[in-house]
Amino acid sequence: MLRKLMKTSAAVAMTLCCSAAFAQHTVSITSTIGDTGTTQTLQTLLDNPADQIQGWSYGVCHNEAELTYVDATAGTTTATIFGGGPPDFESINPEIGGVTHGVVIDFLSSVTLGPGTGLTMLDIDYMVNAPPGTFAAVSFCDVLGTPPVTTVVVVAGASIPPAQINGGIGVPDPNQLTASHESGTLGASADVAITLNTGPTETWAAVQCSIQYDDSLLASTAVTDNSGAEYFQVQASGPGEIVFGLVMEFDGAAPAIAPLGSGTGIPIATLSFDIDAGAAPGVTPISFVDGLGMPPINNLLIDPAGGVSSPGTSDGSVTLLDFNEFVRGDCNNDTTIDIADGVYGINFLFAGGPDPVCDDACDPNDDGSIDVTDSIFIWNYLLLDGAAPVAPFPAAGIDPTTSDGLGCNGDADDA
Repeated sequence: MLRKLMKTSAAVAMTLCCSAAFAQHTVSITSTIGDTGTTQTLQTLLDNPADQIQGWSYGVCHNEAELTYVDATAGTTTATIFGGGPPDFESINPEIGGVTHGVVIDFLSSVTLGPGTGLTMLDIDYMVNAPPGTFAAVSFCDVLGTPPVTTVVVVAGASIPPAQINGGIGVPDPNQLTASHESGTLGASADVAITLNTGPTETWAAVQCSIQYDDSLLASTAVTDNSGAEYFQVQASGPGEIVFGLVMEFDGAAPAIAPLGSGTGIPIATLSFDIDAGAAPGVTPISFVDGLGMPPINNLLIDPAGGVSSPGTSDGSVTLLDFNEFVRGDCNNDTTIDIADGVYGINFLFAGGPDPVCDDACDPNDDGSIDVTDSIFIWNYLLLDGAAPVAPFPAAGIDPTTSDGLGCNGDADDA
Protein backbone atom coordinates (compact mmCIF):
# COMPACT_ATOMS: atom_id res chain seq x y z
CA MET A 1 0.00 0.00 0.00
CA LEU A 2 2.78 2.44 0.99
CA ARG A 3 4.79 1.75 -2.14
CA LYS A 4 1.69 2.19 -4.33
CA LEU A 5 1.01 5.49 -2.60
CA MET A 6 4.60 6.67 -3.11
CA LYS A 7 4.51 5.67 -6.78
CA THR A 8 1.31 7.62 -7.18
CA SER A 9 2.85 10.62 -5.43
CA ALA A 10 5.87 10.45 -7.72
CA ALA A 11 3.61 10.45 -10.77
CA VAL A 12 1.73 13.48 -9.48
CA ALA A 13 5.07 15.16 -8.86
CA MET A 14 5.95 14.83 -12.55
CA THR A 15 2.91 16.92 -13.44
CA LEU A 16 3.48 19.52 -10.71
CA CYS A 17 7.26 19.95 -10.75
CA CYS A 18 7.26 22.75 -13.27
CA SER A 19 4.27 24.72 -11.99
CA ALA A 20 4.80 24.71 -8.22
CA ALA A 21 7.74 25.99 -6.16
CA PHE A 22 8.51 24.32 -2.84
CA ALA A 23 10.90 25.18 -0.01
CA GLN A 24 14.11 23.23 0.49
CA HIS A 25 13.44 20.59 3.12
CA THR A 26 16.21 18.84 5.05
CA VAL A 27 16.23 15.42 6.67
CA SER A 28 19.04 14.55 9.06
CA ILE A 29 20.28 11.73 11.24
CA THR A 30 21.69 12.62 14.65
CA SER A 31 25.09 11.51 15.91
CA THR A 32 26.14 10.31 19.32
CA ILE A 33 29.02 8.64 21.17
CA GLY A 34 28.82 5.15 22.64
CA ASP A 35 31.13 2.36 23.75
CA THR A 36 31.33 -0.99 22.01
CA GLY A 37 28.64 -3.33 23.35
CA THR A 38 26.20 -0.58 24.35
CA THR A 39 22.84 0.29 22.83
CA GLN A 40 22.54 3.81 21.41
CA THR A 41 19.61 5.76 19.97
CA LEU A 42 19.73 7.93 16.85
CA GLN A 43 16.91 10.11 15.57
CA THR A 44 15.82 11.05 12.08
CA LEU A 45 14.83 14.72 11.97
CA LEU A 46 12.99 16.94 9.51
CA ASP A 47 13.42 20.66 8.88
CA ASN A 48 10.44 22.17 7.06
CA PRO A 49 10.96 25.88 6.35
CA ALA A 50 7.62 26.80 4.80
CA ASP A 51 5.39 24.04 3.39
CA GLN A 52 2.46 21.96 4.60
CA ILE A 53 3.82 18.41 4.46
CA GLN A 54 1.46 15.49 3.88
CA GLY A 55 3.92 12.65 4.47
CA TRP A 56 7.37 11.24 3.78
CA SER A 57 9.36 8.11 3.10
CA TYR A 58 13.05 7.24 3.40
CA GLY A 59 15.50 4.45 4.09
CA VAL A 60 18.28 4.49 6.69
CA CYS A 61 21.29 2.23 6.08
CA HIS A 62 24.05 0.99 8.39
CA ASN A 63 26.98 -1.42 8.25
CA GLU A 64 25.94 -4.74 9.79
CA ALA A 65 29.50 -5.39 10.99
CA GLU A 66 29.52 -2.13 12.95
CA LEU A 67 25.91 -1.84 14.17
CA THR A 68 23.03 -4.17 14.88
CA TYR A 69 19.50 -2.84 14.45
CA VAL A 70 17.52 -3.34 17.68
CA ASP A 71 14.25 -1.41 17.35
CA ALA A 72 12.65 1.72 15.92
CA THR A 73 9.71 3.72 17.22
CA ALA A 74 7.88 6.82 16.09
CA GLY A 75 9.55 10.06 17.10
CA THR A 76 7.68 12.63 19.17
CA THR A 77 6.53 14.59 16.12
CA THR A 78 5.29 11.50 14.29
CA ALA A 79 3.56 10.05 17.35
CA THR A 80 1.49 13.23 17.90
CA ILE A 81 1.18 14.46 14.33
CA PHE A 82 -2.56 13.95 13.84
CA GLY A 83 -4.45 15.88 16.51
CA GLY A 84 -2.09 14.70 19.23
CA GLY A 85 -2.11 11.11 17.98
CA PRO A 86 -0.37 8.99 15.32
CA PRO A 87 -0.75 9.49 11.56
CA ASP A 88 -3.36 7.69 9.50
CA PHE A 89 -0.61 5.49 8.07
CA GLU A 90 2.88 4.67 9.32
CA SER A 91 5.19 1.87 8.22
CA ILE A 92 8.46 0.98 9.99
CA ASN A 93 10.13 -1.91 8.17
CA PRO A 94 13.43 -3.42 9.34
CA GLU A 95 15.60 -4.63 6.46
CA ILE A 96 19.01 -6.27 6.25
CA GLY A 97 21.37 -3.33 6.70
CA GLY A 98 18.75 -0.77 7.59
CA VAL A 99 15.16 0.29 8.19
CA THR A 100 12.56 2.15 6.13
CA HIS A 101 10.01 4.63 7.37
CA GLY A 102 6.91 5.84 5.58
CA VAL A 103 4.15 8.18 6.84
CA VAL A 104 0.88 9.50 5.45
CA ILE A 105 -0.48 11.98 7.96
CA ASP A 106 -4.12 12.13 6.81
CA PHE A 107 -5.70 10.11 4.01
CA LEU A 108 -7.99 13.08 3.32
CA SER A 109 -5.05 15.56 3.37
CA SER A 110 -6.90 17.92 5.71
CA VAL A 111 -4.18 17.59 8.38
CA THR A 112 -0.61 18.47 7.42
CA LEU A 113 2.71 19.17 9.13
CA GLY A 114 3.57 22.85 9.14
CA PRO A 115 6.94 24.60 9.27
CA GLY A 116 9.42 23.70 11.98
CA THR A 117 12.97 22.57 12.62
CA GLY A 118 14.25 19.46 14.34
CA LEU A 119 10.92 17.63 13.89
CA THR A 120 11.48 14.09 15.18
CA MET A 121 10.38 11.43 12.71
CA LEU A 122 11.88 8.20 14.06
CA ASP A 123 13.95 6.93 17.03
CA ILE A 124 16.26 4.05 16.04
CA ASP A 125 18.12 1.85 18.55
CA TYR A 126 21.41 0.15 17.60
CA MET A 127 23.75 -2.22 19.36
CA VAL A 128 27.31 -0.96 18.81
CA ASN A 129 29.72 -3.57 17.41
CA ALA A 130 32.32 -1.17 15.99
CA PRO A 131 35.72 -1.20 17.71
CA PRO A 132 37.04 1.68 19.82
CA GLY A 133 38.38 4.66 17.93
CA THR A 134 36.02 4.29 14.97
CA PHE A 135 32.86 5.95 13.66
CA ALA A 136 29.89 3.81 12.62
CA ALA A 137 28.11 5.77 9.89
CA VAL A 138 24.33 5.76 9.49
CA SER A 139 23.03 7.32 6.29
CA PHE A 140 19.93 7.90 4.20
CA CYS A 141 19.69 5.47 1.30
CA ASP A 142 17.33 4.49 -1.51
CA VAL A 143 18.21 0.78 -1.76
CA LEU A 144 16.08 -0.87 0.93
CA GLY A 145 12.88 -2.76 0.16
CA THR A 146 11.37 -4.15 -3.05
CA PRO A 147 10.82 -1.85 -4.84
CA PRO A 148 13.32 0.40 -3.04
CA VAL A 149 11.86 3.09 -0.81
CA THR A 150 13.03 6.55 -1.89
CA THR A 151 13.77 9.53 0.31
CA VAL A 152 11.06 12.14 -0.30
CA VAL A 153 8.68 14.47 1.47
CA VAL A 154 5.19 14.97 0.05
CA VAL A 155 3.73 18.46 -0.42
CA ALA A 156 0.53 19.08 -2.38
CA GLY A 157 0.80 15.57 -3.79
CA ALA A 158 4.34 16.12 -5.06
CA SER A 159 7.27 13.95 -3.96
CA ILE A 160 10.17 16.30 -3.23
CA PRO A 161 13.71 15.02 -2.57
CA PRO A 162 15.02 16.76 0.56
CA ALA A 163 18.58 17.71 1.40
CA GLN A 164 20.21 14.99 3.49
CA ILE A 165 22.57 15.14 6.47
CA ASN A 166 23.88 11.78 7.67
CA GLY A 167 25.00 10.81 11.17
CA GLY A 168 26.30 7.88 13.15
CA ILE A 169 27.85 6.65 16.37
CA GLY A 170 31.39 7.46 17.40
CA VAL A 171 33.08 4.81 19.52
CA PRO A 172 35.59 6.52 21.80
CA ASP A 173 39.09 5.16 22.17
CA PRO A 174 39.72 4.65 25.90
CA ASN A 175 43.39 5.32 25.27
CA GLN A 176 43.83 9.06 24.88
CA LEU A 177 46.90 11.26 24.91
CA THR A 178 45.79 14.66 26.16
CA ALA A 179 47.44 18.09 26.21
CA SER A 180 46.10 20.56 28.77
CA HIS A 181 44.69 24.02 28.12
CA GLU A 182 46.79 26.70 29.82
CA SER A 183 47.26 30.46 29.75
CA GLY A 184 50.14 32.87 30.14
CA THR A 185 50.92 36.53 29.72
CA LEU A 186 52.92 37.90 26.81
CA GLY A 187 56.61 37.76 27.61
CA ALA A 188 56.08 35.21 30.39
CA SER A 189 55.88 31.41 30.32
CA ALA A 190 53.35 28.58 30.32
CA ASP A 191 53.49 24.85 31.11
CA VAL A 192 51.32 22.33 29.24
CA ALA A 193 50.71 18.91 30.81
CA ILE A 194 50.68 15.76 28.67
CA THR A 195 48.63 12.97 30.23
CA LEU A 196 47.43 9.50 29.25
CA ASN A 197 43.93 8.12 29.79
CA THR A 198 43.50 4.35 29.47
CA GLY A 199 40.79 1.73 29.71
CA PRO A 200 40.07 0.11 33.08
CA THR A 201 42.27 -2.94 32.38
CA GLU A 202 44.87 -1.57 29.96
CA THR A 203 48.46 -0.77 30.79
CA TRP A 204 51.23 0.55 28.59
CA ALA A 205 54.97 0.17 28.87
CA ALA A 206 56.23 2.79 26.44
CA VAL A 207 54.94 5.96 24.81
CA GLN A 208 55.89 8.03 21.76
CA CYS A 209 54.62 11.61 21.38
CA SER A 210 54.79 13.87 18.32
CA ILE A 211 53.53 17.38 19.05
CA GLN A 212 53.33 20.58 17.01
CA TYR A 213 53.16 24.22 18.17
CA ASP A 214 53.51 27.67 16.61
CA ASP A 215 57.15 28.67 17.09
CA SER A 216 56.39 32.26 16.06
CA LEU A 217 54.42 32.61 19.32
CA LEU A 218 56.02 30.05 21.63
CA ALA A 219 59.57 28.88 22.29
CA SER A 220 60.03 25.43 23.78
CA THR A 221 62.31 25.66 26.82
CA ALA A 222 61.99 22.22 28.43
CA VAL A 223 60.31 18.83 28.16
CA THR A 224 60.14 17.23 31.59
CA ASP A 225 59.39 13.58 32.32
CA ASN A 226 56.48 13.13 34.73
CA SER A 227 56.06 9.37 34.25
CA GLY A 228 59.08 8.18 36.23
CA ALA A 229 60.37 6.34 33.17
CA GLU A 230 63.81 4.78 33.25
CA TYR A 231 64.36 5.96 29.68
CA PHE A 232 63.08 9.36 28.53
CA GLN A 233 64.49 11.02 25.43
CA VAL A 234 63.60 14.19 23.53
CA GLN A 235 64.50 14.22 19.85
CA ALA A 236 66.34 17.20 18.36
CA SER A 237 63.48 17.92 15.97
CA GLY A 238 62.57 20.85 13.76
CA PRO A 239 61.05 24.27 14.60
CA GLY A 240 57.61 24.05 16.15
CA GLU A 241 58.02 20.34 16.89
CA ILE A 242 58.39 18.39 20.14
CA VAL A 243 59.09 14.68 19.69
CA PHE A 244 59.87 12.41 22.62
CA GLY A 245 59.68 8.81 23.75
CA LEU A 246 59.81 6.94 27.02
CA VAL A 247 60.22 3.36 28.26
CA MET A 248 59.16 2.74 31.81
CA GLU A 249 61.88 0.28 32.84
CA PHE A 250 64.74 -1.84 31.49
CA ASP A 251 66.19 -4.78 33.40
CA GLY A 252 69.72 -5.21 32.15
CA ALA A 253 69.87 -6.31 28.53
CA ALA A 254 66.32 -7.68 28.54
CA PRO A 255 63.50 -5.14 28.41
CA ALA A 256 61.43 -6.30 31.39
CA ILE A 257 58.99 -3.41 31.22
CA ALA A 258 57.08 -1.99 34.17
CA PRO A 259 53.88 -0.60 32.64
CA LEU A 260 52.08 2.66 33.23
CA GLY A 261 48.99 2.08 35.35
CA SER A 262 45.42 2.17 34.10
CA GLY A 263 43.20 5.17 34.69
CA THR A 264 42.54 8.78 33.92
CA GLY A 265 45.15 11.49 33.75
CA ILE A 266 48.32 9.39 34.11
CA PRO A 267 51.14 11.98 33.97
CA ILE A 268 53.50 11.68 31.03
CA ALA A 269 55.38 14.96 30.58
CA THR A 270 55.32 18.74 30.99
CA LEU A 271 56.05 21.00 28.02
CA SER A 272 57.45 24.40 29.05
CA PHE A 273 57.22 27.42 26.75
CA ASP A 274 58.29 31.04 26.72
CA ILE A 275 55.64 33.33 25.20
CA ASP A 276 56.75 35.95 22.69
CA ALA A 277 56.35 39.40 24.23
CA GLY A 278 55.34 40.86 20.86
CA ALA A 279 52.67 38.28 20.08
CA ALA A 280 49.05 39.25 19.67
CA PRO A 281 46.65 38.04 22.36
CA GLY A 282 44.74 34.91 21.38
CA VAL A 283 44.78 31.13 21.58
CA THR A 284 47.49 28.98 20.00
CA PRO A 285 47.07 25.19 19.71
CA ILE A 286 49.29 22.45 21.07
CA SER A 287 48.53 19.63 18.64
CA PHE A 288 49.32 15.92 18.37
CA VAL A 289 50.51 15.42 14.79
CA ASP A 290 51.93 12.13 13.50
CA GLY A 291 55.10 12.06 11.44
CA LEU A 292 57.09 14.90 12.99
CA GLY A 293 60.81 14.77 13.66
CA MET A 294 63.66 13.04 11.87
CA PRO A 295 63.26 10.13 11.76
CA PRO A 296 59.49 10.70 11.72
CA ILE A 297 57.69 9.63 14.91
CA ASN A 298 53.99 8.84 15.35
CA ASN A 299 51.93 9.06 18.52
CA LEU A 300 51.98 5.47 19.77
CA LEU A 301 51.47 3.32 22.84
CA ILE A 302 53.43 0.07 23.33
CA ASP A 303 52.15 -2.66 25.64
CA PRO A 304 54.37 -4.92 27.83
CA ALA A 305 54.34 -7.64 25.14
CA GLY A 306 55.53 -5.20 22.46
CA GLY A 307 52.14 -4.66 20.83
CA VAL A 308 51.61 -1.23 19.31
CA SER A 309 48.45 0.90 19.38
CA SER A 310 47.59 4.32 17.97
CA PRO A 311 45.81 6.22 20.76
CA GLY A 312 43.16 8.86 20.43
CA THR A 313 44.45 12.36 20.98
CA SER A 314 43.01 15.49 22.51
CA ASP A 315 44.84 18.68 21.58
CA GLY A 316 45.60 21.44 24.07
CA SER A 317 46.28 25.15 23.81
CA VAL A 318 47.95 28.17 25.33
CA THR A 319 45.86 31.31 25.71
CA LEU A 320 48.08 34.38 25.26
CA LEU A 321 47.06 37.16 27.66
CA ASP A 322 48.06 40.79 27.32
CA PHE A 323 48.00 41.42 31.06
CA ASN A 324 50.85 42.20 33.42
CA GLU A 325 51.42 40.64 36.82
CA PHE A 326 51.19 42.82 39.93
CA VAL A 327 50.57 42.66 43.69
CA ARG A 328 47.31 44.29 44.69
CA GLY A 329 47.83 46.95 47.32
CA ASP A 330 51.36 47.92 46.19
CA CYS A 331 50.15 51.30 44.95
CA ASN A 332 53.55 53.02 44.89
CA ASN A 333 55.18 50.04 43.10
CA ASP A 334 58.04 49.61 45.60
CA THR A 335 57.41 45.84 46.09
CA THR A 336 56.30 46.43 49.70
CA ILE A 337 52.80 47.00 51.04
CA ASP A 338 52.81 49.52 53.88
CA ILE A 339 51.14 52.73 55.02
CA ALA A 340 52.89 54.66 52.23
CA ASP A 341 50.70 52.92 49.63
CA GLY A 342 47.59 54.52 51.13
CA VAL A 343 49.31 57.92 51.21
CA TYR A 344 50.38 57.50 47.57
CA GLY A 345 46.76 56.94 46.59
CA ILE A 346 45.57 60.03 48.51
CA ASN A 347 48.28 62.18 46.93
CA PHE A 348 47.30 60.93 43.46
CA LEU A 349 43.63 61.70 44.06
CA PHE A 350 43.81 65.05 45.85
CA ALA A 351 47.31 66.53 45.84
CA GLY A 352 48.47 66.26 42.22
CA GLY A 353 50.69 63.28 42.98
CA PRO A 354 52.12 61.06 40.25
CA ASP A 355 49.95 58.56 38.40
CA PRO A 356 50.24 54.95 39.60
CA VAL A 357 52.41 52.68 37.50
CA CYS A 358 49.75 50.00 37.97
CA ASP A 359 46.20 51.24 38.51
CA ASP A 360 45.04 47.76 39.51
CA ALA A 361 47.54 47.72 42.39
CA CYS A 362 45.89 50.86 43.79
CA ASP A 363 42.47 49.17 43.87
CA PRO A 364 42.89 46.82 46.86
CA ASN A 365 39.15 46.18 47.19
CA ASP A 366 38.91 45.39 43.42
CA ASP A 367 35.77 47.42 42.83
CA GLY A 368 37.03 48.72 39.49
CA SER A 369 37.85 52.28 40.58
CA ILE A 370 40.52 54.16 42.52
CA ASP A 371 39.07 56.34 45.26
CA VAL A 372 39.58 57.28 48.90
CA THR A 373 38.09 53.99 50.07
CA ASP A 374 41.14 52.19 48.63
CA SER A 375 43.55 54.12 50.89
CA ILE A 376 41.29 53.48 53.87
CA PHE A 377 41.17 49.78 52.90
CA ILE A 378 45.00 49.56 52.99
CA TRP A 379 45.25 51.31 56.35
CA ASN A 380 42.50 49.12 57.84
CA TYR A 381 44.35 46.02 56.64
CA LEU A 382 47.71 47.17 58.03
CA LEU A 383 46.60 48.75 61.32
CA LEU A 384 43.06 47.63 62.24
CA ASP A 385 42.97 43.91 61.34
CA GLY A 386 40.90 44.63 58.24
CA ALA A 387 40.45 42.40 55.22
CA ALA A 388 43.46 41.65 53.05
CA PRO A 389 43.64 42.97 49.48
CA VAL A 390 41.88 40.90 46.85
CA ALA A 391 43.95 38.56 44.63
CA PRO A 392 46.55 38.76 43.28
CA PHE A 393 47.90 39.01 46.84
CA PRO A 394 50.33 38.46 48.51
CA ALA A 395 52.15 37.00 45.49
CA ALA A 396 52.20 38.67 42.12
CA GLY A 397 49.68 37.46 39.56
CA ILE A 398 47.22 38.43 36.83
CA ASP A 399 44.07 40.38 37.62
CA PRO A 400 41.20 37.85 37.92
CA THR A 401 38.76 40.66 37.03
CA THR A 402 40.10 41.73 33.65
CA SER A 403 38.04 44.13 31.54
CA ASP A 404 37.09 46.18 34.61
CA GLY A 405 38.71 49.31 33.17
CA LEU A 406 41.77 49.28 35.43
CA GLY A 407 45.02 48.03 33.95
CA CYS A 408 48.66 47.70 34.86
CA ASN A 409 51.70 49.21 33.16
CA GLY A 410 50.22 49.46 29.68
CA ASP A 411 48.40 46.12 29.51
CA ALA A 412 45.08 45.42 27.77
CA ASP A 413 43.05 47.02 30.59
CA ASP A 414 45.25 50.11 30.95
CA ALA A 415 43.14 52.88 29.43
